[in-house]
Amino acid sequence: MDERTKIVVESAKRHFESGFNCAESTLLGVAEYLGIRSPSVQSLATGFGGGMGRSDLLCGAVTGAIMGIGLAVDHRSPEDQDGKERVYTLTRKFIEAFVAKYGSCMCTTLAGYNLSTPEGLQGFRDSGAHMNVCPKFVGDAVAIAASLLSAD
Repeated sequence: MDERTKIVVESAKRHFESGFNCAESTLLGVAEYLGIRSPSVQSLATGFGGGMGRSDLLCGAVTGAIMGIGLAVDHRSPEDQDGKERVYTLTRKFIEAFVAKYGSCMCTTLAGYNLSTPEGLQGFRDSGAHMNVCPKFVGDAVAIAASLLSAD
């Protein structure tokens, strides 16, 4: 991992530890890697935290990274099919790499708790999993996205 990537990975983890959710922190990290600074960046990702609004779905670190890939490619026109395909290809590669590392990209599987239930959310909080496992998902999601973007 190069120095620039190390810096944004640590920054993303700090965002998470300061209270931003997994999707917000990951998107902020990828945006920093891309040199994008906007107070709106994390707002785009807020609803994706906790497995998409604590809906027991895709991990927020994964969705944040995918949004960051979209920022990098900057696909703005329906006529730009090459841009869309590039985003799809990078997204598939990202998911393949994340799943190869962790075995899944689903929040409940990764966190070990179903955040869509009150009992699962409470167990997740009580266990400390939030601060013990999620920062590594955030950091690795940023690192994987940065690696793919630098190779692209």
